[in-house]
Amino acid sequence: MIDIRFVKVDFTKILFALEKVRAQALLQRDDMQYYCSVEFHHLLIKNLNHETFAGGFSQGGVSFPPYAPYTTRYAAWKHSSGNFWKLEGDLIRNIVRRKFGRGGFAVGVNDVKDAGGKSWFGKGDKGKEKSIGMYAIVNEFGGKYGKGGKHHGRPLFRPTREEFANDIWLKEGEKALTKIGYSWS
Repeated sequence: MIDIRFVKVDFTKILFALEKVRAQALLQRDDMQYYCSVEFHHLLIKNLNHETFAGGFSQGGVSFPPYAPYTTRYAAWKHSSGNFWKLEGDLIRNIVRRKFGRGGFAVGVNDVKDAGGKSWFGKGDKGKEKSIGMYAIVNEFGGKYGKGGKHHGRPLFRPTREEFANDIWLKEGEKALTKIGYSWS
């Protein structure tokens, strides 16, 4: 038979310390999701603006080639538009952070229509409104889409996710664990 005896004051201190750790762990669970969504959103926009993956990259044993150049006609049209981000502007504005559930956050693309007036063919025509979600899918995976022909993938979301997971997410986790550890004292 095992006989356990507690000093009531010490036992109360231990229970109080455990309750502080539990409360801090719950707080960090929600805070970490918030901070990670903010950091991922910033990293995604930075990587898009700086064309971080344009020169090609390797992740997890998979090699991604450099972004394929635009067709001569399309590159000339895009350059003549005077605004490099004319096509991507709608995408940048619609990469958003969204709260869901209790304490949950996500980063994604609003699937709304663009402002229209863009040419997918480089002919200077006005073009129809397109889905912003479609922009993101075409950009990420490439493919053959109707009259627009073959589009080469220009991955952004997948490599940014891996970059985030291997660096920022780990740092945010360490911060959360440190705060939980401090609550024990």
